[in-house]
Amino acid sequence: MYIGTGDRDAGDAPGRGVYKTVDGGSNWAQSNSGMGNLEVSAIVMHPSNTSYIIAATSGGIYRTQNAGST
Repeated sequence: MYIGTGDRDAGDAPGRGVYKTVDGGSNWAQSNSGMGNLEVSAIVMHPSNTSYIIAATSGGIYRTQNAGST
């Protein structure tokens, strides 16, 4: 599961990029390699290849082809 951070409407919560959990939310790890701490407004995962993910951020569009490793 992935979560995008930051408040793009009011701007009262700073963006910390994308976080990822592989254990149902018990532990979260920042997954921002190449992106940094940006506000994330949307995350879209490819329907048949979950390693391909696109994130719309305050700094542009970012893509990963390896489930967020880079």
